[in-house]
Amino acid sequence: IRIFLMSLLLPFGVAAQVLINEVKVNPPGADEKYEFIEIRSYPNTTLNNIYVCVFEGDSSNPGVLDRVFRVMNTTLGSSGLMLFATSLGYPNVPSDCVFKDTLVFGIAGGIIENGTNTYATFFSTIPFVEGSDYDIDNDGQLELPTGAVMMDAVGWTNGNPSAIVYGGAVLSQAVGTPDAAVRFYSNSTAFSSSAWYCGDLLGAASSLDFDTLETSANFPSSGAVLTPGSHNEPLWASLSEHDKLLSILAFPNPSAGLFQLRLFESSIVGLEYLEVFDAQGKRCLSKSLQYRSGEFLELDLSGLPDGLYHLNYFADNTCGKVKLLKFSSH
Repeated sequence: IRIFLMSLLLPFGVAAQVLINEVKVNPPGADEKYEFIEIRSYPNTTLNNIYVCVFEGDSSNPGVLDRVFRVMNTTLGSSGLMLFATSLGYPNVPSDCVFKDTLVFGIAGGIIENGTNTYATFFSTIPFVEGSDYDIDNDGQLELPTGAVMMDAVGWTNGNPSAIVYGGAVLSQAVGTPDAAVRFYSNSTAFSSSAWYCGDLLGAASSLDFDTLETSANFPSSGAVLTPGSHNEPLWASLSEHDKLLSILAFPNPSAGLFQLRLFESSIVGLEYLEVFDAQGKRCLSKSLQYRSGEFLELDLSGLPDGLYHLNYFADNTCGKVKLLKFSSH
């Protein structure tokens, strides 16, 4: 019976993909108040039996679980984001992000080590225990609770050749270890180093700005900043002109403001995010959503002036663009 129940629980739990999305590990100056970990899943999804873990990777204690955050019966907002931080450092988190406000991030000296770490998400019906060693034989393979499934992981080393990062996604930069790391918004591939960029930070402990002289090789040429509680920037930088483009139809086009959108991609689960820019490049609208292929989506631009607009949309590591002409008869 137990095996049968697990066979039902695991597909359900794993289906709600939960990714590590953004981490700030080593703020300039004092770490307390300004460290954070952010995860991402599908908007409006209820998460259960999810564990966000930080594993030690230095050669003296590899596999020790330094920090764990449990997520139970939590419904995400329209952004699909959840932020683990303290309001002492981040008092203005957007309302569409679930904020796990915990004073553990206010402990003097910070709670996340600045050396070799792995940041990972798991589905497990058996709790992870902080302080436990999950790699007892130090072979680089975690001994997990029965039935636990690693959903995503990313990390980096302090340069020690015997240090261990679990999960396979290992980040690096030209000099030193990263102060912070960011998942490209348009790349939701788990366990992928190329889904991330990283670097050192400039300024005070509260800084969200990167030092562009000390970053990973793939740091966005257009620039980037940390965005705790908001979608990562830049939204589209990791997609090249050779990536697959989604096919979407907008009609009527032109319209007085009420457009109908339909996605024609049977292999795509659905749209996750869209944004609208005016002809001058100003963002007029951004929206997280759960839109399924073949359905119709209503986009209301009636509150905007007449003119040409650009719609960007994203799903399943692919994106597309379409022009919209708003023209009202008088």
